[in-house]
Amino acid sequence: MKGALWSVVAAFMIVLQAAADIPIQPNVDIPKLAGKWNGIAVVVDCGDVKSTLRYYIKVVVEKNGVVIVTRIFPKKKHCKETKVHLKPTDQPGKLITDPLSSTLRVVDTDYDGYSIFHIETHLRNELYLFARNRKVSNAVKEKFKRVTAALGFEKNRIVYRTKHGSCPR
Repeated sequence: MKGALWSVVAAFMIVLQAAADIPIQPNVDIPKLAGKWNGIAVVVDCGDVKSTLRYYIKVVVEKNGVVIVTRIFPKKKHCKETKVHLKPTDQPGKLITDPLSSTLRVVDTDYDGYSIFHIETHLRNELYLFARNRKVSNAVKEKFKRVTAALGFEKNRIVYRTKHGSCPR
């Protein structure tokens, strides 16, 4: 029984250490992330990515610091929206859902062209590349690949956008 308990404690400590190793861009200016972002690429640490990234997100920053992310994607003959409310933490660039089930970290952004977000849930870790336009430069794709490898994701698991959604922009 004690052995099993120590195994759980050790596993929990490894998860905490892994979360502490996720870089966050210094001096992130969250309000500059407001607006529309196109899904360009994603990589996950386990499971499959069923989405073809045929969606975009809208980011709204409220006066109280809460960030509302709306994902808009085609579903059969209609467009569907899902919303997530993220609360700021004591660490700039790190946002959480309430109750704490997901953590979003702003890993890298230039605000006008691209953003790389790390999302941690109780099931898996995900790394996303978003862009203001529907395409990014090869330099940005290479940066995403470097971040992917640095965070321990397998580069061969990166899924790039293959089609554009039909939802109105």
